[in-house]
Amino acid sequence: MTLDSHIGYNMTFTTKRDSVIATLPLGYADGYSCNFSNQGEVFINGYSVPIVGRISMDLINIDVTDLPPSDIFLGQEAEIIGNHCTPDKIASIIGTIGYEVLTSLGNRYKRIYK
Repeated sequence: MTLDSHIGYNMTFTTKRDSVIATLPLGYADGYSCNFSNQGEVFINGYSVPIVGRISMDLINIDVTDLPPSDIFLGQEAEIIGNHCTPDKIASIIGTIGYEVLTSLGNRYKRIYK
């Protein structure tokens, strides 16, 4: 995306530089709160990656501009909840508790329990 490109419904995010934006198949239909729009984060290979734009029904956009190019590819896993982003940490971003985050999750995506 070029400088000053708009992302998401109602164009709530505008790029401040040329950016690489990736899309993840996760959204509010999966129980991922719209309150994470423009303020949540995910992790890719230990790197924090910001959510940009509004959370959509079936997708979120993330800014992967600062990731090493070798970490950006189709099928790359993103940590939504895990060691780097615990339920309580995520919940604090949107003013709720970790249990609400966990019980809101749908069943359309892969879970790994360790």
